[in-house]
Amino acid sequence: MDRPTGRDTAALRRTVGDAATPWTEVAAAVRALGRAGEEEQEYATRTLLDRELSLLWAEEIAEAMTDYAAPHRAAVAERLRGPASATGAFDEQRIQAALALAALGPEYRDEAVGALRGAIADPQTGQPSRYRAAQLRWTAALALAQTDPELRDEAAEVIRREDLANDGWENELARAEHLHELGGAWAEEARRMLLALREQVDEEFAVDVDLALEEFDESEDSEDSEEDSADGSGVPGLLSPEESAAQLRARIQAGQGERGDVFVALSDQAGDQIWNVLRPVEFGSVKLTCKELTGAPRSGRPSPGPDASTEDYVVELNPKQRHHRPVTLHYRYHPELEAVLVLTLVVDA
Repeated sequence: MDRPTGRDTAALRRTVGDAATPWTEVAAAVRALGRAGEEEQEYATRTLLDRELSLLWAEEIAEAMTDYAAPHRAAVAERLRGPASATGAFDEQRIQAALALAALGPEYRDEAVGALRGAIADPQTGQPSRYRAAQLRWTAALALAQTDPELRDEAAEVIRREDLANDGWENELARAEHLHELGGAWAEEARRMLLALREQVDEEFAVDVDLALEEFDESEDSEDSEEDSADGSGVPGLLSPEESAAQLRARIQAGQGERGDVFVALSDQAGDQIWNVLRPVEFGSVKLTCKELTGAPRSGRPSPGPDASTEDYVVELNPKQRHHRPVTLHYRYHPELEAVLVLTLVVDA
């Protein structure tokens, strides 16, 4: 994407420094300033450290800084180490800090893994509820697998060895749902657990089990759809130039998109994916990319379209990140409309 200069840089500085700015917009501004050079990276880092960094959004902020020079990322890492290594009774912020540490770059991944292992092993002295302590350990185990997928076996063992609830049925349902989040063989194990549980429970609890099984099916159907898009059978080849132009005209008239030198809008499918498929940090990356395309509509990698008259492009978001899923954004530029339609988003599981 184009490097911001002049008035754009000044606006980005104000966004980062304004305590009233939503954190998603702060993250987008931090990422953009990172492309403006060392001086702007230093300003963004210093301003962030002068603020009370929300750990709820720390991973998104850290991911936006992955292209920053090492000293700036190291300064943010130092801020995160305290909450990531806290001992005793703790809440989700300890886990969020560890995930943010991993998001700063591969050189911090081992440190983040160590922090999450420490959270899992911590007896959480002072935690008023055994249920709460177990819940946090399971959450930390899922974060461990997210940080390094090669540690999913280790995460699964944490979930298997401890009871989350006193009630046997409730516990097995929760265990299966957490194992399913790990994917692969663990998702198959989770399904077998629920099918076996379904034969044991009363009619009332069977409703909860059936709902969980339906959610498993919907999740797997979504993953299959993403694979279909990745192998070339997705929306980019099915949405004709006439259909994409019609969607753009409707959105331009309704003002449903980003305005700049060109207008950028989401297709029907991409709009659904924003809310039903993407995680918050991924949503932030897509939103920033759409804003950048308003000034540079041909900045993606050219991609074959349905005919020679189309200008289809691909942008890879977060390609260097191992702690969360990369996203491939497919879009079509219509010069005659001075507008872009984001056709679809493919998430790498």
